[in-house]
Amino acid sequence: MIKNLKTLINKNYFLFIVSNQPDYVLERTTKEELLTIEADFKAFMLKNNIHFKGIYYCHHHPNGAIPELAVTCKCRKPSPFFIEKAVEKYDIDVSNAWMVGDCGLDVMTGKNAGIKTILQMNEHSLKNMGEIKPDFMTESLDETVERILS
Repeated sequence: MIKNLKTLINKNYFLFIVSNQPDYVLERTTKEELLTIEADFKAFMLKNNIHFKGIYYCHHHPNGAIPELAVTCKCRKPSPFFIEKAVEKYDIDVSNAWMVGDCGLDVMTGKNAGIKTILQMNEHSLKNMGEIKPDFMTESLDETVERILS
């Protein structure tokens, strides 16, 4: 994974994370545990010299137990809100932007933002896909990076 991310960075791609993270509002974890996981992830990436231009987490969920986070928001995927925010902030050429994910929600988010999509397959990827179709499907991160660079 690190090698692949470095390859993209070396080819002048900006890396972003756009993720729904409702576990706290759904009471599956504590706020402290969530912050620890986020900090550990960032530390691991920095240790490996991987720098994300932006990390965007939506912690909302309309069925959550914490009133201030139990809302229907504009940042929860499949909304393109965070992608649009990154495009504007970093002046990104959307014709050369990609949304890579492992589920239909990720593909729908990319489509809603008007960017190319890659569904990186795992055992759960095709569940709940509905009518949405990715631009490409890959079996590994190596294959995903190869597709992006081709």
